[in-house]
Amino acid sequence: MGNTQRHGQYTTSWAIHFGTAELIKNKKISTIMIAPKQVIETYEATGFKIRHILGDGQFEHMRKHIEKMGIILKITSRDKHVPEIERFIRMVKEIVRAIVNIWSFGQYPNRIIVKAVFNTIFWLNSFPNKNGIHPTLSPHMIITGSTTTTNTAHYSLAHMYKFLTTIHLCPDPLEQLPYGRLVMHKADTTL
Repeated sequence: MGNTQRHGQYTTSWAIHFGTAELIKNKKISTIMIAPKQVIETYEATGFKIRHILGDGQFEHMRKHIEKMGIILKITSRDKHVPEIERFIRMVKEIVRAIVNIWSFGQYPNRIIVKAVFNTIFWLNSFPNKNGIHPTLSPHMIITGSTTTTNTAHYSLAHMYKFLTTIHLCPDPLEQLPYGRLVMHKADTTL
């Protein structure tokens, strides 16, 4: 039986600063290669050509698959990490920790943390990066060609509001239960 522990795979680009995260359910090469292929296809669909990928030692086993795509894989030395991706991961973790710390629960299901990570990355990609290739276009706009419109922003904020809502359900309005509940709604529900 394989390792059932879940792992995350993060990517970011030097110039554009478009970040991604993928939940990796196991360490099989076929599973791990899904995320890089999706990122490469996304960049190529908008006319960008990925020439180099920097990774730590955990990516060495992907070398032949990456090089088949015409991309040079550069691996850091042992016990070293790529500073840009480590900085990106730290920033995402700090934001997720800030979100989680406003909630009144001690433990959270993995799904809630995963949603918080994806939502954080969505918003990081939705605003122009001061070190990016364009002063007013967001990484999301550059890569996907779509903007975060007012409706999209409202929808996403409304979805996040529902996602973060803490509800105290009480059979008797005067009686308070000693615990709260986090409620997650389908993305297509209305307020």
